[in-house]
Amino acid sequence: MNFTLYSKLNCNACDVAKDLLKKSNIEFTEYVVGKDISKEELLWVVPGSKVLPQAICDGKIIGNWLGIEQFIKDYNVNREK
Repeated sequence: MNFTLYSKLNCNACDVAKDLLKKSNIEFTEYVVGKDISKEELLWVVPGSKVLPQAICDGKIIGNWLGIEQFIKDYNVNREK
């Protein structure tokens, strides 16, 4: 699984997303907007994104931290099968 998280500094929702991923033992690559990637580059990767964090897994846009939370629920269900 290739999981990428786009975040920014001083972002509570980004911190929540990272904590959720870490607690679920999901490895991810993090790119900090304004440091590792520009806002323009983010919009190219995740068109129309207006909030952070944003996540992509295996090329599929997961979305913000609510999408990440749902992804983790689905991931854990599938892992238990």
